[in-house]
Amino acid sequence: MITSPSRTADVARSSPDRERTPHEGLLPLVIGVTGHRDLRAEDWPALEDRVSAILSALSERYPHTPLILLSSLAEGADTLVARTALDHGMRLIVPLPMRQDLYEADFQDAAALDRFRELVARADQVLTLPLLASEDAVRAGGEARARQYEQVGAYIALHNQILIALWDGRFTGLMGGTSEIIRFRRHGVPHPYASRRSALDIAESGPVYWVVTPRVRNPNPTAEPFGVQVLYPRDAPQPISDDDEDDDRTENGSADPDAATGRFYDRLFRHLDTFNRDALRLDSSLAGERQESRGYLLPAEWNANLPAELEAVVATHVVADTLAVYFRRRTHRVLVSLLSLAFLSVLSVDLYAHVSVHLTPLLYLYPAALVLGVVLWYFSVKRPDVQNKYLDYRALAEGLRIQCYWRIAGVTDSVAEHYLRRQKSELDWIRNGIRATDLTLGRTQEQEVAPDPRLPAFDLVLRYWVESQSTYFKRAAVREHRKRELVGFRIWGLFLLGIATAISLCALVAALTLAGLATSRYEAAENVLLVVSTLSLVGAALSEGYADKMAFSDHSRQYRRMGAVFDRAERHIRDVLAKGETQSAHDAILELGKEALAENGDWVALHRGRPVEAVKGA
Repeated sequence: MITSPSRTADVARSSPDRERTPHEGLLPLVIGVTGHRDLRAEDWPALEDRVSAILSALSERYPHTPLILLSSLAEGADTLVARTALDHGMRLIVPLPMRQDLYEADFQDAAALDRFRELVARADQVLTLPLLASEDAVRAGGEARARQYEQVGAYIALHNQILIALWDGRFTGLMGGTSEIIRFRRHGVPHPYASRRSALDIAESGPVYWVVTPRVRNPNPTAEPFGVQVLYPRDAPQPISDDDEDDDRTENGSADPDAATGRFYDRLFRHLDTFNRDALRLDSSLAGERQESRGYLLPAEWNANLPAELEAVVATHVVADTLAVYFRRRTHRVLVSLLSLAFLSVLSVDLYAHVSVHLTPLLYLYPAALVLGVVLWYFSVKRPDVQNKYLDYRALAEGLRIQCYWRIAGVTDSVAEHYLRRQKSELDWIRNGIRATDLTLGRTQEQEVAPDPRLPAFDLVLRYWVESQSTYFKRAAVREHRKRELVGFRIWGLFLLGIATAISLCALVAALTLAGLATSRYEAAENVLLVVSTLSLVGAALSEGYADKMAFSDHSRQYRRMGAVFDRAERHIRDVLAKGETQSAHDAILELGKEALAENGDWVALHRGRPVEAVKGA
């Protein structure tokens, strides 16, 4: 598995006095590049036009999303795409296969080397991947050096969402070659460059924008030169349904799997863009909440002196956390409003039928409340996707929270490798977003993230994550249990009231019949009892529906279990640290993070199975 690369440049620190820009915390669309080194000089203008068109189309399609190019800046294709990307105002991150002075030995002429150094100077960040063999072996060339190129190609394939390939279409099978990197992107990066996965697991893969490219050694590519094709993964997830399903047909009427796959990836990238659009739209109104969220995550002395590579995770977590809270409030308000409108519709028809038949507006209120409920649901929940935003943004925030504490504790695993495995297809954009923030975490395991903080790393992780989460889950379990109890009391109270009034109504009618009295003289009392009985039972049913949507019982059980998990983890980590067993503490924090990620995934699945909908049975 690729270990964290080391930074080759000084790390900028965040400052509490610096001015925050609205673009901080946005999720980028990461574009990787691979291609041939031996491009023909006469082909550069045409290739630059094709690459520029691809980048322009992506910018127009996802206007709120910053684009980042991931390129090792080898001669030829890498350099061409990097220059074009910088002309488009994109950020450039450069993962080098080896230390820069070793890498520069591969450049064939002085002009190419000058271009490389110029681009390195313009890069936002330069990362150096670790050597897989001795420096002498790498310097000598052969398989050891090829393995370094394979490693950097795997890094690019693993961390991008779209790969641009300037390729002649021939599969050479060369280690670290263009065709191998394309295979990595389409079919998944193998071990040891990525985590081992089950044979039944869907590989981390994505689309390849293939620019058909002649080269010096092969001027005749396998397709029309300078054409652009999109190559999709063989086993890419397919959307279950789509409004454009009829468009997925070829001329002979057969299904076109690439069309459905293309929409799937477009949907993932649009999720990124929607998150960024919401972040920009609500940037000023959520400023106070962001400051509060940052304070919950890290103490002031850390927030005042964060390394830039950790700042990316913290900034995105803060944005996702505050957006999740915002959309949670909106979701809850709409749920309460929908249930209230359903109750109002029943109340109006009951009053019209049994109490005051002369108040015609009550009759009109019945369908009006039902229609208003549907309109409110569509424009406040369905169309803006409010509930899914709340759930997805919460999942993103929690994943980044764990990523932050893992990095501080020296755990080098990426959350994206372990998160939302059972919800993989629909929530891929969350893992992509987490992996994009992980791009800037360029350090080796031995390097400290903390810039000489006053609170040591393990103490911070224990206090701000392990202890904090233990306390939160314990309190939340009690809180959710009490909420369920209160709603349960209300449900039973309304149910018993409905039964009692129904029995009273029956008793009244029976008594009047036995006494031979005219029931018309007591019609008002009968109507009141009937209305109270009906509304009590409707109120009980709506309260039960509210409790089910809020999942109080499930939360209470889930939180109680997680509170115990964090409590045990805290005791274990303190015990091993007291014995000086740092690696055991790392391992425990890693396992605790995996457990928390699994719980977050279950929480998302739980609430996705309880969507807020317009009440149709009133």
